[in-house]
Amino acid sequence: MAKLPANRFPALSLSRIATVLVVVLFAGIGTYILGVSHASGNATLSLSPSNSTVGLGSTLTVTIIENSVTVPTNAVEADLTYDQTKLQFVSIDTTAATTPFSITANATGGNGTVNIAVASSAAQTGSQTVAKVTFTAIGTGSAPVAFANSSSIIQSSDSTDITGTMTGATYTVADQAAPSVPAGLAAPTRTATTIALSWTAATDNVGVTGYKIYRGGTQVGTSSTTNYTDSNLTPSNNYSYTVAAYDAAGNTSAQSSTLATSTTPDTAAPSVPSGLLLSTHTLTSIKLTWTAATDNVGVTGYKIYRNGTQVATSQATNYDDTGLAPGVSYNYTVAAYDAAGNTSAQSGVSSFSTLADTTAPSVPAGLASPSQTATSITLSWTASTDDVAVTGYKVYRNGTILVTTTNTTYTDTGLTPGTNYSYTVVAYDGTGNNSAQSAVKSVSTTVVQGDVNGDGHVNISDLSILASSWQSRTDLRADFNHDGVVAIADLSIMAANWGK
Repeated sequence: MAKLPANRFPALSLSRIATVLVVVLFAGIGTYILGVSHASGNATLSLSPSNSTVGLGSTLTVTIIENSVTVPTNAVEADLTYDQTKLQFVSIDTTAATTPFSITANATGGNGTVNIAVASSAAQTGSQTVAKVTFTAIGTGSAPVAFANSSSIIQSSDSTDITGTMTGATYTVADQAAPSVPAGLAAPTRTATTIALSWTAATDNVGVTGYKIYRGGTQVGTSSTTNYTDSNLTPSNNYSYTVAAYDAAGNTSAQSSTLATSTTPDTAAPSVPSGLLLSTHTLTSIKLTWTAATDNVGVTGYKIYRNGTQVATSQATNYDDTGLAPGVSYNYTVAAYDAAGNTSAQSGVSSFSTLADTTAPSVPAGLASPSQTATSITLSWTASTDDVAVTGYKVYRNGTILVTTTNTTYTDTGLTPGTNYSYTVVAYDGTGNNSAQSAVKSVSTTVVQGDVNGDGHVNISDLSILASSWQSRTDLRADFNHDGVVAIADLSIMAANWGK
C-alpha cells in the first residue's frame, strides 16, 4: 500500500489530546499511513445508549459503533469530548471491538477527551463495535458526549474518510441516593404546649438539605437543623414522632424509629386582667370592658364579680350586667381562667353606677269598681308602665292615702252601708317616682234591709232593736217598709235578710 501524502493530514503528536490523531494502520506489510484524505460519505459513528439517566457516583459505559454499510473499511478514529464537571474518565476497552478491529493504534482518555484509533488487516463492511468507554458520574445535570471533527472512518481501497454522520449522546446525571436514616431522636425539653426534638445528623452522597418531622404519622414541619420544636400542643397529652432526612434532589430517607413522649400538665394561671372600664350604662345595666389576659396555653374565659360575688362568666373581654337598680353604685372585679381550671387573681376593684331614675310611671287608667257590698268596695285598674318598672300602687279614698299594693285590684272593707266614697290610684317605681293620681271613681256601698244598726249584717242585734221599737210610730229605725209603724211586715223583711 502506498504512503498517503503528508499534506493530506497535518503531522500531530499522539500525546496531543482532543486533536486529530495519527492513525497507525498495521496492514501486515510494514506500510504506515501518516494521514488520510477527508471526504463526505454515508458511513456513521454513533454512541449507545444514545441517552440515559445515570445515578450520581455510579458508572456509565458508552459503546462506540461505526457503520460503513457496504463500503469496505479498515481503520476508524473515534475522538470524543465530554463534560469533565459531570463525567470522570475511567477506562477504554478496545477488546470489545468487533473482530477484525483487533489492532489498537492508540487509546487514551482524560481531561475532557477520549481518543481511540483502531485498524484491521482485513477490510470489513456493516456495523462494528469500535470500543467501550467507561465514565464515573461525578456531577448532576446534563452530560453530553460528542464526536470531535477529527473522528473518521477510513475506506480500505483508497484510504479516504467516508464519514457522513457522527451522532453523539446526552446523559443525565441525577442524585438518586437517599440520605441515611436519622438516629438518636429524643425530646430534651417539654412544656405544657411544646415538645423540643433533637436527633443525630444524617449523611448523604451529596449533602443533606433538611429533615421532615412527623407527628402521629403526619408531617407537621421541616427543619434545616437537627432540632425542631413542635408547638400549640395540648397539655398532658401523648404524642409520637419520627424524622426523615431529604436532599436537594428530593430523595428522602426512611423515617427514624418512633419516639413516644408527652406534654407536661398545665399548672400556670393566666395573667391578671387589667384596664377594667365602664363601656356604657343605663338605668338598670352596666357594661364592662377590660384588657385581655395572657396564658401559656390559652385563656378560656373570665369570671365577673359584683360586690365580691361571682355573677357571670364571659369568653369575651366584655360583659353586660343587667337587672340592676337605678342610681346605685356597684364594685366590680374580673379574673381570667384557662382550660385546665387555673384562675388568675382578681383585677383591681372598679366602681360604676347605673343612671338615676327620674321618670315617673304612667298614670293608672280605667279605675272601676266591679263589685260592692254594704261594707266593702272592690276596685280595679289598668297597669301603668315605667322606663324601669312599676313597683306598686297607692290607693286613695276621699283624698287620703288608704293603702299601697303591688296588684291592680284592691278591696276596701269596713265601710258604712249605703255610703258614697271617692277613690283615686297613683303608680310609683323603685326610685320613688310617683305618677299623677288617676281620674276619681265614686262608688257607694249597698244597703241591706233588716240591718238596723248599720253594721252591714242582719243578726240578733238588729232583732233586738226591732223588738224594742215594736208597734212604735216614733222609733222607726226598724220600719223597713216605710208604712209609719214597726210591725209584722218589717219583721218579715228582717227574716228574709237574716244572716246577711
